[in-house]
Amino acid sequence: MAAPSALLFCSGCGEEAAPPKRAREAPAALVLPPREGPSPVRFVDATAEAGLTFVHDFGVAAQEWRYVETLGSGVVAFDGDGDGDVDLLFLNGRGFGPKAEPARGNSYWRNEGGWRFIDATAEAGLAALEGGGAFALGGCAADYDNDGDADLYVVNFDGANSLWRNDGRGRFVDVAAAAGVAGRLATLDSACAFGDVDGDGWLDLLVAGSMEQPLAKERECFDSEWEVPDSRLRRYCHPTDFEPSRLSLFRANGDGTFREATEAAGLATFRGRTLGARFVDVDDDRDADLFVVCDRTANALWINDGAGRFTDVALRAGVAYDGSGRAKGGMGLAAGDYDGDGRIDLLATYFERESNGLYRQLPGDGAAESRDANGGGGAGTSAASRGVAFTDAAVESNTANASFATIGWGTELLDADLDGQLDWVVVNGHVNPGIERMRRPGSTLGWEQPLLFFLNRGGGKFESLGAEAGPPFTLELPARGLAVADFDDDGDLDLAIGTNGAAALLLRNDSPRADRHWLCVRTVGTKGNRDGLGARVVVEAGGRRQLREIHCGGSYLSNHDRRAHFGLGPATLVDRLDVLWPSGQTTTLTAVAADQQLTVTEP
Repeated sequence: MAAPSALLFCSGCGEEAAPPKRAREAPAALVLPPREGPSPVRFVDATAEAGLTFVHDFGVAAQEWRYVETLGSGVVAFDGDGDGDVDLLFLNGRGFGPKAEPARGNSYWRNEGGWRFIDATAEAGLAALEGGGAFALGGCAADYDNDGDADLYVVNFDGANSLWRNDGRGRFVDVAAAAGVAGRLATLDSACAFGDVDGDGWLDLLVAGSMEQPLAKERECFDSEWEVPDSRLRRYCHPTDFEPSRLSLFRANGDGTFREATEAAGLATFRGRTLGARFVDVDDDRDADLFVVCDRTANALWINDGAGRFTDVALRAGVAYDGSGRAKGGMGLAAGDYDGDGRIDLLATYFERESNGLYRQLPGDGAAESRDANGGGGAGTSAASRGVAFTDAAVESNTANASFATIGWGTELLDADLDGQLDWVVVNGHVNPGIERMRRPGSTLGWEQPLLFFLNRGGGKFESLGAEAGPPFTLELPARGLAVADFDDDGDLDLAIGTNGAAALLLRNDSPRADRHWLCVRTVGTKGNRDGLGARVVVEAGGRRQLREIHCGGSYLSNHDRRAHFGLGPATLVDRLDVLWPSGQTTTLTAVAADQQLTVTEP
């Protein structure tokens, strides 16, 4: 996508330009032993083959210069019609002011199988989303009412948020107002996530706020220090030009409605420019802790006491700031055990010249003793006794250098080559169209930026593949959202990418199989929530032990398929499979055949 030249103009000629800022130096890349043979990963652009034609509208043609225009768009991967195939919802923006074109609304694409998607927005009842005029940002999908189908929550900038209840046949009705989760018009809400914070078997809802923002036209912001002498260039305002916001936790009542529980949960005093949020059990005690990533305010990591009350440990855990004590420009996040040590690690994507964060969890005081044989801890174990602590391993993992020049957004850990180790994918793009005219000397990346794929080489080390990951990784895009799922049910994970003001992409995983196998696990809760959110799935196969957690939300304003996916390498049999349910129960299976979609139901 060519950068719109109309977005930048000169004014105030003759003013003295500010001296250039001192640029940070990129960290050095590690020298890894050479790989044997060709690349084990190959993605191809199968957007046209799938029939997907969605193009995002972020309102740039109207030149209103609202900060929200830089943020979209999210992607939600979920099974909307209950046929077992993963569908897609692409969230859309709109223009503002008299120059704006008519709003097109969000776009729901139903997976028909055989790598074919059809636009089913109208049929699903989603065509009139907020009257077709909402500027949507983030979304998440879960069975909030425990009736066996996937519902949707969508965060809207210029109106109430939407809770789309599924009727079981893939048709949706917005019940946000009646359910008590319509949101706050004085706040720019961003990400959302479902999770059972109090263990009552009903999913609660977190809605994160980015900033307190007026709906009126925002202030004017300029750059005057770059390559155009004696000039000022119009740009979008910086996030620090706005007050940070709070977040809201809505506790489920068990009847399809929610009540505000932010203060009762200990979250009311938080203020941050949150863009990424996910419930994740970092201390292995089978309850939903909470990690949020913020833009120029400190990240937060809240430990759940098991009853739904949280304590922020981000500062002492080492994930709040960078090594210099500065808040970074955080966008997206992921969580998983990338180094295979049985502990959940945290990942965050950041602004250019900051490198993305790879927070490796360290063994803490008493952690080894309290972690049971299945990779979980005993209920009621305190955060202090578990010694939750992280170190930013971006440099030592060999990921810092490749991400230094990019602005990261959507992200996820996935085993793309089915070798039993989690790889890392990040989508990137700049916030200012036409940034090429404002670049610091020596900068090369502009509005459109390359995707990043880090191949897990073992021992906590990654290799940045670039073009070796497939032709799409030679493209440069204004990317934002990322949703990961096995869209064609062939056993490997594919990528859906949302862009800012450009066409969406659907990348199919065509990595060579050789003798590599897989297993995909769907959880169904009975005593706990129906989706099994918060459950841990642990498999032992081929001498390797792998951990996954069933979750909702994460990435950046997006939602991945909730099934747990495992690459098994050459193993054709899983020796042991454990599902550790949030209720405290454990399901154990042995001698499970590889290469299948497996459903495990809570006792």
